[in-house]
Parts: sequence; C-alpha cells; structure tokens
Amino acid sequence: MNDLTTTGILSLLDTTKEQRASFVADLIDKLKDGLADPVKVHLQVKKMEDLLNQIKENQDYKDLVMEDAVKYGKKFEMYGAAFEIRSGASRYDYSNDAEHSNLKEQLKQREAFLKGLPPEGSKIVTEEGEVVKVYPPIKNPAADIIAVSLK
Repeated sequence: MNDLTTTGILSLLDTTKEQRASFVADLIDKLKDGLADPVKVHLQVKKMEDLLNQIKENQDYKDLVMEDAVKYGKKFEMYGAAFEIRSGASRYDYSNDAEHSNLKEQLKQREAFLKGLPPEGSKIVTEEGEVVKVYPPIKNPAADIIAVSLK
C-alpha cells in the first residue's frame, strides 16, 4: 500500500496505458450504473486538472525535471516511457512593429463588421468601385459545457 504522502499519492498514477484505459472504462461504467455521482466526479477531474497544471507550470518543477533529464541525453527510455529533449515552439513578439498592430486592429474591425451582417449577406462597394456581396461569418455552435470554478 502506498503512503498517503505527496509522492506516495502520485505513485498511484504510475500505470500502463492499458491500466489507464481500464480505469476510465471502469469509471464510466460506475457512472452509468449510478454507483458514482457524475457531478462530483467531474469536480474531482477538474481538481486533478488544476493540480496537474499547477505542477507543470511551476518553474522550479520544470527546471528540476530538465536538470535531471539532461543527464540521460537528448533521447532516452525510462520507467516504460520514451523521453526526448527538444526545442519548443518559437514565439514571436511583434510589439515593436506599428504596422502589425494596425493590421490586428483592422482585422478586429473587419470581423466586427462581418458579424453584424444579416444572414443573407449584404452588397458593398469596394475601394475599386466593384459591387460585391459579403456574408457574415459561419457561426459554429459550441457544445454546452459545465464550467467549474474551484474555491
């Protein structure tokens, strides 16, 4: 039996892909059979997500994992998993470019204009004097979700 310590509890999740799939299937069966409260389970899942996000976003955690992983090289296998150290996606900062900001603002204005059009569209005259029909954007309805605010 695992200790009820932080690392002991975390070790309960040391499972194979098949064990995790089995866990999910068992949980869904229990929900379907009325043996577990769906809203309570949803809250518990939300709390797990929050906990995992806090861990993954913690800079000390990231630094410690990277510091340990580099000891094994760029690619290695351990604990039944393949690890690879690689560069993340590059991010660009366009804040020093006024034209980029202007284009973003123009795009926002264009989107607002298009959203305000009637479903059947509207005829407009372009800067070149051409009459064209423009339509509002296609709105893809979102599925209902249950928003949970942790306290």
